[in-house]
Amino acid sequence: MITMSPIESSDLKSFSSACLEVAKELIKLSSQGYDCLLIPCRGAFPVLVGAIEALKLIDGGKELLARFFTPYPHPILREYHMKNGDFKILMLPFTALTLPFLKSIGRNMISKSQSMLLNPA
Repeated sequence: MITMSPIESSDLKSFSSACLEVAKELIKLSSQGYDCLLIPCRGAFPVLVGAIEALKLIDGGKELLARFFTPYPHPILREYHMKNGDFKILMLPFTALTLPFLKSIGRNMISKSQSMLLNPA
């Protein structure tokens, strides 16, 4: 049986602070030429949502949001879906190889990427 502790206000503060730090790091990395954010699992999605909300409030955030592009029609990402932005948001759980957008990438490429991540040179 799994027992869960109650969520404390300090937990919410910590999560909010982490989302803000992720947003700041996204701005910094985008200014260094990075143009893709890979969300490696569905469990990280809440942090992405928090970072998007933080980007709406901080200097340089709205400019980065205007560059977002995502192939997902998820309600939270609807504003960025199928835009022509140059900063891609990709959610790529390695167990989700059957998602339609991954078919165009190819199973071999995904497997090779997994292998490289799991067995770095």
